[in-house]
Amino acid sequence: MIWLTWRQHRLEGLMTLGVLAVIGVFLLLTGRAMATSFQQLGLSHCLGQTTPPGSPCPDLIMAFGTQYGLLQIFDILLIFLPLLLGALVGAPLVAREVEQRTHLLVWTQSITRLRWLSVKLALVLVAGLLASGALLAVLIWWYSPWAQLDGSFGTNAYDTSGPVWVAETLLSLALGVLAGTLTRRVGPAIFLTIVLSVAIRVPVASFWRPNFEAPFTQTTPIWS
Repeated sequence: MIWLTWRQHRLEGLMTLGVLAVIGVFLLLTGRAMATSFQQLGLSHCLGQTTPPGSPCPDLIMAFGTQYGLLQIFDILLIFLPLLLGALVGAPLVAREVEQRTHLLVWTQSITRLRWLSVKLALVLVAGLLASGALLAVLIWWYSPWAQLDGSFGTNAYDTSGPVWVAETLLSLALGVLAGTLTRRVGPAIFLTIVLSVAIRVPVASFWRPNFEAPFTQTTPIWS
């Protein structure tokens, strides 16, 4: 069953591996350049302190943002990578089998429905977990200069760091499998996966995420 699942989904697996390899190389090259510029500009001395008048820190931060600001667009695109993975890998997992009726052949080979589904889910979810975990380590390192300047609760930093990235990947894959099971057609399953993912993600990003960060408190003495 494991060999059969690999044969059925090896194309998606190889394509995902290729995309991750390209993204990883890009992140390593640009991340090294950003880290070098961050150190050369001395931005580490501008963190966590009040900027006195005449300090070069605002100009240095602006220069860093001007040089690497366009890379944040790439980081925004990465937010949609789990969604694409769920739509293109998770949605066809069951839907394509039922649509082409190949599941009937498998069930006649002394393989129970529970084993058929559990093996397919385990392989896809574990592969997604490993892939997202590997990319997560590179993303945290790549975004560290921006996280030091802007904090860790911005849209880009929050979605591509910590357990959020892995959780979004597993959620998208699970939604894709659910959509495929309900619709039993690949096309509608992909559409339903996108709708469900957006319906879950938008309220979290818009209404709940602002409450995740502790409020900032600043005390200013009043001179009489």
